Amino acid sequence: MSNDRVWLTKRYLPSISGNILFVGTNTYTFHYPSLIKGGVFESLDSCLERSRWGRSSAQHHNVSILEFSPIKQYDHVSIHGCHGYTGYNINNSHIREDLIKASSWVKLGGTFQFGPACGYVPEYDEAFWIQFIREEPFTEYEVIYNKVEKPNYIFWGKKHEK
Repeated sequence: MSNDRVWLTKRYLPSISGNILFVGTNTYTFHYPSLIKGGVFESLDSCLERSRWGRSSAQHHNVSILEFSPIKQYDHVSIHGCHGYTGYNINNSHIREDLIKASSWVKLGGTFQFGPACGYVPEYDEAFWIQFIREEPFTEYEVIYNKVEKPNYIFWGKKHEK
């Protein structure tokens, strides 16, 4: 298991509860709902092939981030492994727009976790993500964790008042 997935399964997911939206499904995310402390776990992925692994305690959504319009806000939103890669409907041409929209789904005091790939696509290396998270929507968050866990960059923050 890669370092970023160890971090997700051993540190991040076991520490959260409430209404959770996890974006980015695959064969290895099947058990993620069982790792949370409790609450409602929803998943989202735009790829039909990978969406079949989108298990949740509530619902799986097979749409893109920009097409998704939830009727509620979440205590935690995680977008992991969905940017900085290619294939499986991954679109790197509107990363900032994806994240601004997804951040709007996070309740005040809730958390936002972003885990893009480092260097899989050459222009999206560690230096790119370090600069990227200095701007909106990350400025709305107090940093809980901000580190590279190969092969992904990991940002996790708590939403504060603007």
